[in-house]
Amino acid sequence: VEPPVQEPLPEPYLRAGRPWGLDLRLEVDLNGTTVTRTGFSTIVRESQDASCAIMNVQADVVAQHVVLPLHIGALLLGAVAPANDAEFIYTDAREFCGEAAWVLRVAGIDAAGKSADTIHHELQRAGFFVAHVMDCPLESAGGNGALGGLLAKRVAVTLTRIRRSIKPKRVAMIAPELDFSLKKFTTEALGCGVILDGSRAFKVDETGDGAERLRVALLHAATAAP
Repeated sequence: VEPPVQEPLPEPYLRAGRPWGLDLRLEVDLNGTTVTRTGFSTIVRESQDASCAIMNVQADVVAQHVVLPLHIGALLLGAVAPANDAEFIYTDAREFCGEAAWVLRVAGIDAAGKSADTIHHELQRAGFFVAHVMDCPLESAGGNGALGGLLAKRVAVTLTRIRRSIKPKRVAMIAPELDFSLKKFTTEALGCGVILDGSRAFKVDETGDGAERLRVALLHAATAAP
């Protein structure tokens, strides 16, 4: 099929030279409500992320949707999602503590007097996203195996999820519990750079200086990027 009209005409490398693709669209309706449509990218198909972004000719993000960002500057990867809502950054908690407070310190966000939605938007605009190898608290994970064994079973699928769906510019390891598997979290496996505290993962500790070390490391990585 003919591609859409490109007006104004973009840079030469973005111009459509010949017709491409198939004019194939599918929708599934349930009781008159569309519940799913054809996905044309791995982002939409696998992570259900239908957000969008506007970029300049240098491929820098100028603006993006307020939902999950397509372009993540730094993914902070933990081991197990906190059981306490106040420690999990993506909740409606009025006050954050533990891991969530540590993440906000790394991102340089002052949460005082702000709603959870405002904090989440600021975190996204700063280019941060937080994920865990185990997305549910340990008490809900099922099984009675040691934590190391449970995490080991999730490493491969976590690597695939980051490389195919999340696609950050860099990954910062923030859980010492993952030290045993750091050799698997390589640039080749993730498709991006990896940030460590020396040769170990950064430690989430509100009273320590790990947050400041990570903030400096992320700043250095961002300014050093081509």
